[in-house]
Amino acid sequence: MCYRQNPSTRKVPEISEPFGATGTYMPENKMDHEHEDLASVTKRTIKATVQNVQTPKTFYISYFYKVAGKNSFDENNLFLDCLNKKLYVTFHDEKDANGVFMMNHGPDSNLERLEKATAADFNIFVDRVSVHGFCMKNSLARDKFFDFIVTKTQMGIKDFFIQDEPRSAIIIFEDDFYFEIFWKLMTVYLGTKIMAAPVYKTKTVSISNLPAEVDKKLLYKCLKICRIGGGDIESLEMCDGQAKITFKSEEQYRPQVPKLYKCSSSNNGNRKDNNNNNRSNYNSNNYSSNKDDDEQQQQPRTTSTMKATWQKKICCWPS
Repeated sequence: MCYRQNPSTRKVPEISEPFGATGTYMPENKMDHEHEDLASVTKRTIKATVQNVQTPKTFYISYFYKVAGKNSFDENNLFLDCLNKKLYVTFHDEKDANGVFMMNHGPDSNLERLEKATAADFNIFVDRVSVHGFCMKNSLARDKFFDFIVTKTQMGIKDFFIQDEPRSAIIIFEDDFYFEIFWKLMTVYLGTKIMAAPVYKTKTVSISNLPAEVDKKLLYKCLKICRIGGGDIESLEMCDGQAKITFKSEEQYRPQVPKLYKCSSSNNGNRKDNNNNNRSNYNSNNYSSNKDDDEQQQQPRTTSTMKATWQKKICCWPS
């Protein structure tokens, strides 16, 4: 099954800054001098902690129109990070941003605490979203869920990573997205509330619950496998089953350690050709497997029988 959409049917909304003003959100072929506007956008952006992440965008538009004026901000730039419960509002003028920041916002505002945004808040991957809520352990259910996302966002899916918790995945789209995608993914699928959040860039990754058999040299070798999330390593620290890795590039933001360990271990055995069978063939646009993930773990293997257990226990996250 392929999670793609016909390009002729894609709806790309018109949008202004921050995507048109900051270096982080712009495509790489934009002029470098426009990157200087990031500092200006940061000064004009407020980061608010919200009480209820299910509050619709129209509520915030109405509220900020009331407290700051109808022409004080662009409603297309309202940006919601559901997981961290953060709402971002970029005003046209720094004075308006400061005025709203200094106000007392009551319970009816759905705003708990206001902060000034920083450059780190805008340092995200523009083609990937962290989606949470629906269990993606079953491949058939995952296929249908991803088809739902394609329909909802009108964007094709290029790749994905199932995270440590099966109700969580990082989805990589074929094109750069816009802020509106986070509102579109704040939805309900088969009775389950779905939440979306940006994927922030980071060079440092933390890992826990590593098996005792994994020594520093083996882990270092695993983490250098680029095709499943690794890359060139700047530093690696290990202690008591935990590790902290700093990569040289932000693109290696989150390696899939269980798969990395599996591939490295198989290089020592008789499964040289099986590495390609244990990963999804994303380039051929075939995201489905013939068996559920649990069944795939029962395939014959020449390495330790504890491997399936390790795949469930190892945790990895950006830090």
